[in-house]
Amino acid sequence: MIIKKKAALPAHDEAQGSIKGNEQAPVAVVKAQFEQAVRLGQQGKMKAKLVRLQQLLHRFRHSDEVAVQYFVAYAMLHQGMALGEMGETTAELGLYDDLVQHLARFGEAPALQSLSMQALMNKAATLAELNQTAAALSLYGRIIHGFNAVATHEGVIQLAHAMVNKITLLGDLGLWTAQLLAYDQMIDRFKDTEHESLQQYVAKLMLNKGLALAGLGRHAEELATYGALIEWLTPRANEALVLYWVKALMNQGATYGLLNQPQAQIKVYQSLIGRFYEVEEDEVEVCLAQTWLSWAQVYARRQQHKQEARIYDQMIERFEYTSHSEIQGYLAQAMLNRLLLRHDVHQEKIDGFCELIERFADEHCERIAACVACAMLNKGIVLGQLGKIADAYATYDQLIEEYQHRSEPDILSCITQAMMYKEHQYGGVMRQ
Repeated sequence: MIIKKKAALPAHDEAQGSIKGNEQAPVAVVKAQFEQAVRLGQQGKMKAKLVRLQQLLHRFRHSDEVAVQYFVAYAMLHQGMALGEMGETTAELGLYDDLVQHLARFGEAPALQSLSMQALMNKAATLAELNQTAAALSLYGRIIHGFNAVATHEGVIQLAHAMVNKITLLGDLGLWTAQLLAYDQMIDRFKDTEHESLQQYVAKLMLNKGLALAGLGRHAEELATYGALIEWLTPRANEALVLYWVKALMNQGATYGLLNQPQAQIKVYQSLIGRFYEVEEDEVEVCLAQTWLSWAQVYARRQQHKQEARIYDQMIERFEYTSHSEIQGYLAQAMLNRLLLRHDVHQEKIDGFCELIERFADEHCERIAACVACAMLNKGIVLGQLGKIADAYATYDQLIEEYQHRSEPDILSCITQAMMYKEHQYGGVMRQ
């Protein structure tokens, strides 16, 4: 998605250094007026904000002090954004052009150069919102070319934003070849960065490039891209990159599955679980749970049920005490599938269904509710197989009563089967 125009507020350190305790200095006055305008906007008084900003510009626009122009530029940015919020996009676009032209007379002062770049970024984002995509792409190209050698950290971040937005627009237009080229250009531009935030950009871009290749059916290149991402991540200690590593491995595994290469798929899942088993970050744990289920399904499709059961056992042990709602859904699925792999008809199996039902009885998300409903259905079936017909009927009634108002297909299927079993009790565990 396009990175939207940010709410521009001047950095405290940039402005404060020029005031030097003199509250009547021009920079102090312009700062105070700007802050008044911002407060008016925060109160929803857009017209009053625009009036205050215009007063500021009338008084200080022609100042030769760079510190004053810093606030003048921010005032013009805020004017543009306010006009955009009011639907006056023609005036907004014209104001950004005016700001860039105005700042050009101050040379390459880093703070002002960054604001000029932000004005162009805002203009490009507005053009994209207006579906003037060709103009937006052209402007992003101008930004990337003009600021490719920018040295300040904020300027580099803005350059990255521009490149990401260009990539997004190319995808929206279906220009896949150009988009892939833009991915490569940006990755090459930032792959050696030491800035952790930019490293996240690189990781995300490489991951998205893989997904773009997948969408084009170019799976060999997709797998190579994930491999390159993992190789790039390996020597880096940035904890924020772990999730991208995990997702690259997950995507690799899924693609090997699509290509009917189960051994390669299993090897990837083993690597993922082995490397990241101890990580306790929520998003990573969600990926681990999804990976375990996918791994188990590889064995299920191959009728290797002992290995499938072993994977469920590993997952259940890892997440036995989780309180994370999404992971609980995956845990419920693993517990249910593990029980359904048992072909014996014993009280222990009934106890397992009861444990699952009791543990998740108060959870109402679709995945968990479907697992509980299926557990109730199969509990009733096993009770019937043991000749405990009254208990089986009571279980079916409980299922029907508790879930009769749900509309999810899996739950409705369980209710339908429960009604059928009430009429004709017979063997055979029904697997979800």
